[in-house]
Amino acid sequence: METYNNQQLLQEFLQRISWKPESDQQGYKTSLEGLNRQMGYLQPGRCYLFVGPDAALNRAFLSTVVHDLCWRQQLSTRWICCKQLAGDIIPLLLSRETGIPPHFLSVEKNREKVQKTVEKFQNTPLDIWETNTSTFLDDEVHHLWDTAGKQLFIAEDLNLMQTRWYSNLGFLSEYARVFQSVVLVSAVVSFSHYTPLNVIGKLRWLGEADPYFDCISSLTAKERIGETTITLQNVKNRRLPCSTAEFTYTMGEMNFKDKENQ
Repeated sequence: METYNNQQLLQEFLQRISWKPESDQQGYKTSLEGLNRQMGYLQPGRCYLFVGPDAALNRAFLSTVVHDLCWRQQLSTRWICCKQLAGDIIPLLLSRETGIPPHFLSVEKNREKVQKTVEKFQNTPLDIWETNTSTFLDDEVHHLWDTAGKQLFIAEDLNLMQTRWYSNLGFLSEYARVFQSVVLVSAVVSFSHYTPLNVIGKLRWLGEADPYFDCISSLTAKERIGETTITLQNVKNRRLPCSTAEFTYTMGEMNFKDKENQ
């Protein structure tokens, strides 16, 4: 029998691991450090599913990621809108860049700042496609495959309850692998914002979709008035242990920020 003390075991542990500087990590970094730690950066070739309580919250979250990766880092991006209007994405991105709430973008005193931002936005490599169905049709899938691969691919508000659509989840995972794209999928699950979320119970119906995603997370809001605390909880992550991150979000601003930095 061999005995050990804590100091000896800690030294052996340190000798076994290799430290990697943050700058050397592979993947795409966002402005949300909580998301970066939780995901290990967004990895090319992987599919991520975010399940939220409503479409507006999902879209605000996605617009944060698109602003960070497409606008700031110039990643070529395709955003598929399955239910909401494509034109409503633009104010969110402009708001994120200017710091002006979406409903104040049209105010006269903000005109010059908004116009300068629009000029920059015109060079952003973002394609937005609006479809009136939350289930991709076969011809739509083939059309997407025939077009050039994007570094970031977003499918917004897909209806994962319709099992006939599951075959197209294979398309998304294959798209990620072939084009080495980051694929983000959002879906809405109807549950109360004010009740603590039983994540596993609420996402149990995603069992058939599970094999197609490398990471599944839930977005929940504790409040809906004023500044709101948003919890992003990993239910599945093939690369890292499941974890939880918190952000602040103001509905009028549609702006996500790390809670710990407030």
